[in-house]
Amino acid sequence: MRLGQVLLRMDLVSLEQLEEATERQVSCGGRLGSNLLELGYLSEEALAKTLSIIHGVPYADPARLERIDPRILFLVSADFATKRRLVPFERDRTGLYVAIADPTDRVPLETLRKTLGCEVRPRVAVELRILYALHRFYNAPLFPRFSHLPRFFAGQQEKAEEAKRDVQRLSTQWETVQQERRAEPAPTGPDPDATFVRPRDREAVCRALVAYAATRVKRAALFTVRDESAFGLLAAVPGLDPGAFASLEISLATPSILQDVLKRREFYRGAFLSVPENLRLAAALGGPPPQEALAYPLLVRDKVVCILYGDNGPQNLLLGGFEELKKLAMKAAMALQILILQQKIRNL
Repeated sequence: MRLGQVLLRMDLVSLEQLEEATERQVSCGGRLGSNLLELGYLSEEALAKTLSIIHGVPYADPARLERIDPRILFLVSADFATKRRLVPFERDRTGLYVAIADPTDRVPLETLRKTLGCEVRPRVAVELRILYALHRFYNAPLFPRFSHLPRFFAGQQEKAEEAKRDVQRLSTQWETVQQERRAEPAPTGPDPDATFVRPRDREAVCRALVAYAATRVKRAALFTVRDESAFGLLAAVPGLDPGAFASLEISLATPSILQDVLKRREFYRGAFLSVPENLRLAAALGGPPPQEALAYPLLVRDKVVCILYGDNGPQNLLLGGFEELKKLAMKAAMALQILILQQKIRNL
C-alpha cells in the first residue's frame, strides 16, 4: 500500500489534509510525508513509524539522530552520504546502523557492507530528518526549498512527548487495517491505478472503474449525468445487452437512488426503494429490484458528471465494506480531471 492509502486507512490524516499536502507536493516539491509534516498534520515519529510499517524496516528514533559520534560519521564519506541520502548513527557488534529515506534501495547498503566489511542495518527516517542531519553533520548545503529545517526541527522538539504517545497506538491500528484488507476480495485483472495515473481517454477510465466495481458487486453500472437525466454508459452484468443499457435514460427530476446521490453529492448505501425510476433501473439491469444498493457520485470541478451504481442482484443485500471502491471512484473522477487539463493544454 502507498503512504497516502495507509495514512487514510489508519485515520492519521483526513482526505482533505491528504489532498492539500498532495497539491503542496506538486507545487513545492519534496515527498508527500514531508509536506504533511510541514503542514503540521502528522508528527515526525508517527510518519516514521508508518514508513517502518510499510517497508517492514525499523525506524530511526529522531532523538538518536540529534547527536552522533563523529567516529561513526567518519565511516561514511560526506559525498556518499549526501548522494545516497543516508546517515550512519550507531555501531555495535552486529554492525553499522544507517538512517535512510529509502530502505528499499539496497545498492548503497551493499556498497557500505563491502567497503566497511560489516553488516549494515537500515533504519527508515523521514526525508526532512535525513536532509537536516546531512546539513548538520556533513555540512551538506540545504536547497532553498529546505532552508527552513533548522527552525522547523527546533520547534519539533516541543512536540516530542506527544508524538511518542501517538506512535504507541499505530501498531494496533495497522493490525486492524491488515485484518480488514484480508477480509476484502482479492482484486483481479489489471491494476486500475495504472489507468488513472496516466489516463488515455474517458472510456478507458470508465471501463477500469466498472471492471473493479464488478469485483465487489454482482451488478455494476456507470451513468453519465446531463441536464435532468442519467444515461446508461457502461455496465458489468452477466448476460446484459450493452446496446440496451446504453439506451437507458433515468429521469433525475423524480425520486430515485440516482437523484438522491445527485442531490446529496455523497456515497449512498442502503435500501433500494420501490419507486418507478428505481424499478426501471433494476429492470434494465436484468431482473427484480435488490433489497440494498450503493451509488457514488463522480465530481469534476464540483459538478456531478457520472454516478457509479452497484447491487448484488434481486432480493440480495450488499456484503462487506466499500472503502476501497469509494476511493477508486474518487480516483476515477481525478483521472477525468486530468483528461480535461490535457485537452486544455492541447487547445491553447
